Amino acid sequence: MAPRSQLAEDVKSLGSFRSESKPPEFKPPESKPPESKPPESKPPVATERQPPSDRGGQASSPPRMIQLLAAGATVLALAIGVVVWSAWRPSVAAPAIPQDGSLRVDSDPSGAEVLVDGVSRGNTPSAMRLAVGSHQLVVRRDGHTHARTVTIAPGSALVHVVAWESAPAPAQPLTPTAAAVEPVRPTPSVPLGWVTVRSAERLDVYEGLRRMGTSQDARIPLPAGEHVLELTADQLGFRQRETVRVVAGRGVSLAAELPRVPVFINAVPWADVLVDGVSVGQTPLGTLRQPIGTHQIEFRHPELGTRRRTVVLSQQEVTRISVDMRKP
Repeated sequence: MAPRSQLAEDVKSLGSFRSESKPPEFKPPESKPPESKPPESKPPVATERQPPSDRGGQASSPPRMIQLLAAGATVLALAIGVVVWSAWRPSVAAPAIPQDGSLRVDSDPSGAEVLVDGVSRGNTPSAMRLAVGSHQLVVRRDGHTHARTVTIAPGSALVHVVAWESAPAPAQPLTPTAAAVEPVRPTPSVPLGWVTVRSAERLDVYEGLRRMGTSQDARIPLPAGEHVLELTADQLGFRQRETVRVVAGRGVSLAAELPRVPVFINAVPWADVLVDGVSVGQTPLGTLRQPIGTHQIEFRHPELGTRRRTVVLSQQEVTRISVDMRKP
């Protein structure tokens, strides 16, 4: 029995020992070093991984420095644009200039042969387009020849009229007998009148191929009767045809109708403009039309003073005038 009782006590003591040692077995998982160390090592790992997550968030939007540079570039571009705009005021765009012009040739009576630069262009009336520059025009009829140099300006429209006089009969050589039989008779006097031409520009006055005078003449004497006159100014590309009836002892007044042509006027930085003393506006001026001929143009600026220019407007070319008021 003693051994059994001893064995029972041993078993009991063993059970008590196990019950007392159980808590130490379950507590270590909460405080054992192997499980407590990872929490100590995890914070460094978390702090090392946190910056990449921050960078990833910043990569979705431009860096602050790039944003500042882009804003600075935009402001600089706007400033440059303002400076350029203030230094240059846009002028009215000029229309495209053609590289040819038109020429119409007429004659009275019609049916005369027309040659330009030696090439036949048919009979009058004849219309054609010619390249810019000078051309030799020849009009022929019944043994009579009319030759003249015409100048074609870009976009010009010239009209050339030839008024043929009645062709005289060809002269016949006189034999001594005929000369003796037919005595020379004096030419009877012809009653005369006159024509006066009023024009702001000097014009030549032709009757057919004969130059009768100019617009600066007080009187151009003409025989009584009907006359076809041509008022011309080749340097201006101007021709005007007039039919007048002259009465003996009286005068006829003709007024030349000078056409208006466009002129483009500009000034830097700007100016008020007067043409022949009349205000026409402020630069830039792109729709101004003035009669052909000589004009005085005056530019006025309240701070930069006054500039004056003399120009000659013609139908043969487009006139452009530009003045830098900053230069004396």
